[in-house]
Amino acid sequence: RLVLVSSFSVYDYVALADGAVLDETAKLETNLDKRDAYTRAKLAQEEAAKRKDLDLRIARPAVIYAAGDRAWTSLVGWKLGPFIVTSAPDAQIPAIHVDDCAAQLVKLATLDTIKGDPVLNLVSPNSPTRRDWIKVMGLKPLALPKGVLFGCSKLFGAILPNGLGLPKLAARFKPLRYDAARAEAILGPRPDRDALAAMKEPT
Repeated sequence: RLVLVSSFSVYDYVALADGAVLDETAKLETNLDKRDAYTRAKLAQEEAAKRKDLDLRIARPAVIYAAGDRAWTSLVGWKLGPFIVTSAPDAQIPAIHVDDCAAQLVKLATLDTIKGDPVLNLVSPNSPTRRDWIKVMGLKPLALPKGVLFGCSKLFGAILPNGLGLPKLAARFKPLRYDAARAEAILGPRPDRDALAAMKEPT
């Protein structure tokens, strides 16, 4: 039995409409040259594991945070002095508390059988917004309109650095909703945790 800890980075965010629900049925990324080495590695791990004769369970955790965590995530944007240059500040950052993630991984490893697709997204439906995450970091959002940011990427993507290409921008800033129904149906409900309160707790 193998529990492979993958990532939300494997999804094709360009293919998702604004406001869509990202769940386990979402299309996987195929434009690999426009994504980073982490995304390529996670997709390669999943493909390699699927080729083996294993009792395989694939967990795809969202951004993992902890109590008192002021940790950086590229999903907030780019730091510029006291500001974070960002887009879609009121969209959720998919996140999960480290304790909840660990508990779900243990349950996934110890279940005798799993019906259907063995891929589970591990995410909190009440994940914080980008604006709130930036506030907890003690910084201020400097938001660029999504249409401007994505439009420039479409027009000038061929000459822009890889981090400003449309697939990478969509993975960072596409405003989406996140569904944990499959994980909760198989692994049971998580604690109803207030992400922002947990992030503000002392270490």
